[in-house]
Amino acid sequence: MERGYDILAIHHKTLISIEHENLKKIRLDIRNIENFKSIVLTKKPNVIVHMVALGDVDLCESDKSSAWGTMAEPIIALAR
Repeated sequence: MERGYDILAIHHKTLISIEHENLKKIRLDIRNIENFKSIVLTKKPNVIVHMVALGDVDLCESDKSSAWGTMAEPIIALAR
């Protein structure tokens, strides 16, 4: 951020406590892929840091579709 890059931070439930003039924060469920893509393509950030994670390993194992849909599908869709 100190180098002047525009950073877009998309969060769902956990708030982002960092404040900086180059940091734009948006609350969004990235599983809504069209909204996610639209925001990223509109804001055109210099940097995307993918930090989405489901911390419940047992849930990820029992609901692989939800885990994949949360952690992988939105980024794959954006890359296309």
